[in-house]
This record gives sequence, structure tokens and C-alpha cells, in this order.
Amino acid sequence: MEPRAATQFITESIWLPVMLLALWTWLVLMLTGFKRIGAVVAGRIKAGAFKMGDGAEVPVDIAVLNRNLMNLLDMPVLVYVVCVAFYVTNQTSSGVVGLAWAFLGLRMAHSVIHIFFRRIVPRVITFLISNLVLLALWLWFVARMFLRCPSICNCRRVARDLQRVTADNNQDQGGPMAYVDGFIVAVPKANLEAYKKMSEKCGAVWMEAGALEYRECVADDVKSGELTSFPQSVMLKPDETVIFSWILYHSRADRDAINATVMADPRIQELMDPKTMPFDGKRMIFGGFETLHKL
Repeated sequence: MEPRAATQFITESIWLPVMLLALWTWLVLMLTGFKRIGAVVAGRIKAGAFKMGDGAEVPVDIAVLNRNLMNLLDMPVLVYVVCVAFYVTNQTSSGVVGLAWAFLGLRMAHSVIHIFFRRIVPRVITFLISNLVLLALWLWFVARMFLRCPSICNCRRVARDLQRVTADNNQDQGGPMAYVDGFIVAVPKANLEAYKKMSEKCGAVWMEAGALEYRECVADDVKSGELTSFPQSVMLKPDETVIFSWILYHSRADRDAINATVMADPRIQELMDPKTMPFDGKRMIFGGFETLHKL
């Protein structure tokens, strides 16, 4: 399956556990209704006994159904909300889908134990674990939105600007000069859009990790030379173009620490598969540079 199709499949698959949870809730609701009607018809209880939902007069087998239905209508509502939130913000991942399935399985197990077996300990355990799964979903969502929130990004941008000014002042006073990683790659023109999307993801991770600046530039006025040039340096093919990129850091030490963080990030690891990369990594030129002079 192509990476884009796989991502779309994961995004859409969040709806299956959500729909099954809603279906399970409807099944418990219908079972509750049938049991209530059956009890009234059989003369086990008067219809007025259900005026407040349940009470001392309501048989246990019917009361547990009503209480379990209430359990399916309280905390699970937060699952519907967070799953929709993951979907509309395009933050769905296989981990998120897995947690949604876990919540569904635990709540179904809780219903079966509650309605048919009425064993307190396993019922409480499944209930508590399902709520922990729900908490994990919300914490995951909040963390992802924290990284994407514009106001927070603006705060990061201000912090980076302050760091850049501090770096400039340090350099003016004889301190360490800024450090730059430079890259040159050959990208098939047909893959430019895919490369741009990959670049946006990479740039976001580098900036989150503390880089001061991240730039990707596509060739415009770039000609082949007699001995060497940008095109010749990457053995450019007729259907390719040159991308020139750089990342700015406060210092070499910062660069090493930031790159270590970036390389350990699962978002970057997903993009590093040579089979799905939109360019030939074997022809990439890269290196780290100390600032020689700055105006």
C-alpha cells in the first residue's frame, strides 16, 4: 500500500470503533427496552415503577441494564468527541486507532460482565482501565494540539527570535558563531509536491526541537558549469531539479543535541524509508558549517 493511501486508511479507520461503540450502546438500549416491556407485560412490575428510571421495585436484571446503559452514555461521549477531534485536525495515527479499539473492547467486556455475570471485581477493573485508555487518548490529543496550536507556535517563534538575537549578541561579543547544516538533493519534478509535504513535516520537527531556522529552496537560476555546479554535484537527471536547504542552530552543541532528538522522533523515522522517499538519498550532499562571517 502506498504511504499516502496507508495514511488515509488509518485516518478513516478511526470511525469503525466509534460506530461499533454507538451500535453497542443502541443494542443495550434496545435490550433494556425489551426487558422493561416484557416485565410489565408479564406482570412482574408496574409501568409506573420506571418513572424515575429504576428503583427498589425494579427487578435486578432490569436495573443493571439501565445502569449499564447510563455507563455507556457518560464517559464514552468523551471518546466520540476526541475521535472526531483527532479526525478533523488530521492527527489520527495507528496508536490512536488502537486506543479507540481498546476502549471499545473494554466497554463491551464491562457490559457483558455487568449485565450477565454481575461480578464486581472484573467489572470495576475493566471500567477503570477503559477510563485510563480514555485519559490516554485525551492526553495524546492535547499534546498533539499543543505542538500545533498557533498561539503556542507564536510563543515558540518569539522564543526562537529571542534565541537568535541572543546568539547574534554573543557573536558580536566574540562568543560562538551560529552553526548551519546544509543540504543539496536532486528531486524528480514529478515528486516536488510530495517532497514539499515531507519537508513541511521535517521542518516542523526540527523547529520543535529547537532549530532557529529551516529553509528549503528549489532551483531557479541554476546552470551547469564546465567543471562543477549544483546540477553536476548531484548528477542531476533531465526530469529532476535541485533543492538547496539549510538549518540554522545556535551552536554546534545545540545542533548535535537537536539532531539527536529529531532522529529519535517517530515522525522522522516514518519518512526515512528509502523506498518511499521522494528523492534519491544516495545523491544527497550534506554537511555542517561554522559561520565564518556575518553582517
